[in-house]
Amino acid sequence: MSEKTVILKGYETAVEANYELDILKKNDIVAFLDDDLMDLIAPAFSENDGGFRIWVFEGDFEKARKLLEDIA
Repeated sequence: MSEKTVILKGYETAVEANYELDILKKNDIVAFLDDDLMDLIAPAFSENDGGFRIWVFEGDFEKARKLLEDIA
């Protein structure tokens, strides 16, 4: 059985999301960004109205949340 993924945090821009995604990866936390090219090309027509979101495995959620909280 595979581990469930959950949304860690949402962002308005790809720059913000990728910055924190890089921090997570450098700290050995597997994380994914659900950005879409349409968000970059034509944000007004994007179906992803929540902006950019980082997903992590449920078991890493607290560790990831704490790490990003500590750098803020």
